[in-house]
This record gives sequence, C-alpha cells and structure tokens, in this order.
Amino acid sequence: MVLGYSTHGHWAPLKELKELEVEDRGNPWFDDKHIDLESMEGIWITPDPKDAIQYLFLAEDLESEDYKEALKHPKKYLIKVDLNWAIPVLEDGDGGTLYIRKKGGENLEPQKRPDIKQMIDETADRISSLIHEEETDPLDGDETERIGKLLTLELDWRQGNVTWEEYKKQLHNIEKVEF
Repeated sequence: MVLGYSTHGHWAPLKELKELEVEDRGNPWFDDKHIDLESMEGIWITPDPKDAIQYLFLAEDLESEDYKEALKHPKKYLIKVDLNWAIPVLEDGDGGTLYIRKKGGENLEPQKRPDIKQMIDETADRISSLIHEEETDPLDGDETERIGKLLTLELDWRQGNVTWEEYKKQLHNIEKVEF
C-alpha cells in the first residue's frame, strides 16, 4: 500500500484545485488536456510526515515552539492517505506532490495484483528499446542490472514496501544521488 501524509485528508475536485492553484495563487500546473477535470479529484501529499507539518503553519511561525513540537510528533497532526491507484502529477518544490484519481475513489477498487516480475521485464524491455533508438550499442550486463534495481526499488516504493528513508538510501546506493 502506498501512503502519503496530508494536513486534512480531503480529496477535492480537480477543477477547483486548478482554479485555486493557477488563478488564485498563480502557481504552475501540469498538462491536463487529456484529463476530464470534472471527473477527477486530487490531494496534496508528502511522503514524509515531517515535510507535511510545514503546511500547517504560516511562514512566520516556522521557528515557533508549536512548529518544533509538531515536528517531533508529526503523525499526531496529520492524516495518512491511501494513494493506491492514484497518480502523481505535480510537485510543489517543498516536498508536496499532487495526486489525482477518479472522483469518489472509483479506481480504488481491488484489482488483480500484477505479475511483478513480468512487469519489470516488460519495462526493462521498453527502456532498452528507447535506448537502442538513440544508440547502436546493446546494453551491457551492468546497465541491465542497474535498470532492474531501479525498477524494483520504484515498485517497492509505490507498493509501500519501503519507507521514504529506505527508498532514498537504496536510490543513493544505485545511482549515487543525494536528496
């Protein structure tokens, strides 16, 4: 199960979220030309509860004792949100991600679990095909193994099998990137 943290836990109509973000706040938006805004809903989520706490406070209160206390026990102030079958579409640059789904969570119905090995193999094949369009050299064993590790890690994260900290650590070990 993929979980995120919200200050309110409310899925709002996507059309209203767009109006709020773009018209009221002047924020950027994702390409939604292939989405029926009327039939979708969204919610802003953070994967790490400590990142969500900042959304409970005004900027001038981020040094307050209340803020520091909330950081010590963030889950006490937040709501866990099930993100299975929701799609991340936009990041705010402060740790927040906008997830969307069909209104009423219709697409949260239990579905047959996919064959994970098959899914990873198919994705690796697609990646290999894309790479071969650009270059004529085949992937070597190290490259294939790296891609497989990345795909497995991403799937583990999406299924809630690793924490955000574990995800970052494993990604660093594979790609040598820092967060």
